[in-house]
Amino acid sequence: MLGKVKAVATGPFGIALLIVLLFVGGIAGGVLFQKKSDAAKILAAQEARKAAALVSAGPQKPQLQVEPPRAGPDPVAPRYIPLGEEFRSNLGRSARFILIEVTVMTRFGPEAETLLRTHKVVLQSSVTAALSELTFAYASKPEAQDEIAARLVDILNDVIFEREKIRVVEQVLITRFIVK
Repeated sequence: MLGKVKAVATGPFGIALLIVLLFVGGIAGGVLFQKKSDAAKILAAQEARKAAALVSAGPQKPQLQVEPPRAGPDPVAPRYIPLGEEFRSNLGRSARFILIEVTVMTRFGPEAETLLRTHKVVLQSSVTAALSELTFAYASKPEAQDEIAARLVDILNDVIFEREKIRVVEQVLITRFIVK
């Protein structure tokens, strides 16, 4: 079988076949090269049109994006930060007392946590002072816990605002509430 193929490739018929194959291959290569060349010409023409459009439009002024002023860092997911171990205070001039644990909820990221840590002593003192103003009758009411939490939001924000000019406490959560 191999002997026959060799004979065909070396005889006059083989040379003619070789010439035909080279001719067909050359035509096929030329067609493919022409298509690639046409595609390159089309892309070059599109780029030239874009460049001409930019030149004819003249120089463009850069557009400034104005951001609204912020009250503080960008809001993020809520963070819950304990304000201390627990707060105890006598209620009025009686032997009765109130004990609470406070966690602060903020959406101002790690910056708020840093501010709360920096001013922790002043914040704790303000919470204790606010508790010492309460009476047993007031602290025993069913709605007292919610009212005290709302009052502590204002107190804590006032303390931080006085020092840092920002309000970061969104909510105060009282995680432990005992009145005896």
